[in-house]
Amino acid sequence: MRKPNPDLARRIRSMVSKESNTAFLRSLPVFQVKPLPRKFVDLLQQLDHEENNAGEAEKPNPPSGTN
Repeated sequence: MRKPNPDLARRIRSMVSKESNTAFLRSLPVFQVKPLPRKFVDLLQQLDHEENNAGEAEKPNPPSGTN
């Protein structure tokens, strides 16, 4: 299993504007699966939350329940 690469994730986030992040991710084939796996639902909700609160200081979300 590969380890997460925070630097790569940061670079990808900087390339895609916050506003288009969620729309872009929702367009990916993996997000077209119904029903969505819980981790993807959590990710989209987190992105929606970040976009809605862009003006506020960002706080890390606590990990949600189990899969």
